[in-house]
Amino acid sequence: MGELNGMQFRAKFNGSVRVEASSAALTEDAGALILRDVADSLGLRQAAESLVDHRKQAQVTHPLYELMLSRILLLAQGLQDQDDADRLRDDPAFRLAVSERGGDRALLPPKHAQEPDGLASQPTQSRATAMLGSEMNRRGLARNLCDMSCERMRRQVGRRPRIILDVDSFPHETYGSQEGTAYNGHYRMEGYHPLIAITDTGDIVGVMLRPGNVHTARDVRQFLTPILTALQEECDELLVRIDAGYADGKLFAWLAERGVRFVTRLRKNTALHRTIENWETQVLANWAACPSEEGRPRHATREFWHRVKTWTKVLRVVAVVVERDTRQGELFHHTFYLATNLARPQATSETILETYRQRGTAEGHIGEFKRVIAPKLSSVQRIRQGAPPRKRRVGMAENEVTLLLAAIAYELVHAVRCLLEQATGQGMSLGGVRERVLKVATSVVRHARAVTFRIASSKVALWTALAEVMPDFLNAPEASA
Repeated sequence: MGELNGMQFRAKFNGSVRVEASSAALTEDAGALILRDVADSLGLRQAAESLVDHRKQAQVTHPLYELMLSRILLLAQGLQDQDDADRLRDDPAFRLAVSERGGDRALLPPKHAQEPDGLASQPTQSRATAMLGSEMNRRGLARNLCDMSCERMRRQVGRRPRIILDVDSFPHETYGSQEGTAYNGHYRMEGYHPLIAITDTGDIVGVMLRPGNVHTARDVRQFLTPILTALQEECDELLVRIDAGYADGKLFAWLAERGVRFVTRLRKNTALHRTIENWETQVLANWAACPSEEGRPRHATREFWHRVKTWTKVLRVVAVVVERDTRQGELFHHTFYLATNLARPQATSETILETYRQRGTAEGHIGEFKRVIAPKLSSVQRIRQGAPPRKRRVGMAENEVTLLLAAIAYELVHAVRCLLEQATGQGMSLGGVRERVLKVATSVVRHARAVTFRIASSKVALWTALAEVMPDFLNAPEASA
């Protein structure tokens, strides 16, 4: 497959050490084979079939499913650039993982012009991204992301009494003139301001790309409508957890109309402070009179009913005062407010506080998505002299496609993470899954039509653990609701 021959590098510190190019077939991305099985099992093939392929099918070399797989598996393996498809077009793991052909056919030269020869080139990937950028296809990708996440939860967790959904936004910095990029004063950066929805099981069920300068809550109801409908079929009660940027009476009423519970943080204001001022003063006085052991911070809660003009109903508010941590040198006590439509029999003040504090876990998963999958939203309008005008601008739609495909890539790796936790009883970070399982030194041996991947012995234990639990996952009945 075009391997280089001859010595490539000699170590200066030890003349006996040298590095040569191998004539044997090798790969470091055998994990793509696992991810392909997971993708098929969660319904990615059906997702591709539901999208509109505008190409003349008689002239198609790379089927749409193969194009989607190529981009998703590259992102999952830590390869963000479309150019990586050119560099790895002959990689045996990727060639097999994205191909619809059986046996070793994907590793052999094509028999005819319309048969793929390795991964699609960067220009082909770019044209596919533009095709997926139509409004209908983007809606389809968003729906399929949610469906795949629900299927993953259904197979590994089952139906639950309650699902907690965290809704948040995050900054995505850009370094060009992409459509929709703008300066965000809160984050002090130039870029995009996407929305993301993630469950308490760590599954991303939705992402939406937005211009960089929009308000935190912009388009949140439009974003959540299909997600809430899908999740309510998977549980007895759905609880949405949001921060103060979404604390709006219209959103509260909209969630309540759909039978959705919520817990939200409120912005501080004088009306709230007046309500608890005397109680807060008494709590601080008691803490001052009786210092905590070793300076460990304490907290106190108080409930009251509250309503502002923009709210349609009175809401239950929990005021929380947190003692300063003298071990960390903090100077001031911290007071904040939580609002909820949960009734007292459903949750005490302490339960509501603990539920909201677990939002940090969701923020950790969002951080993993940004750091480990790390999608590059770099599509821009390129004007070529003499080219016909485009029907729509290039940039925002294509970058949302990349964001959606990256979320699907996250979901595949997250499914592997959950399977490993099931098999070993130990948790693992998303990056740890990639480094310890998916990226593995492998030699590839072909005999007759069989292809054998021989992995490094240091990774065998985790692959063996996966082999024990994956059959039940892959063979679970489809859409077992």
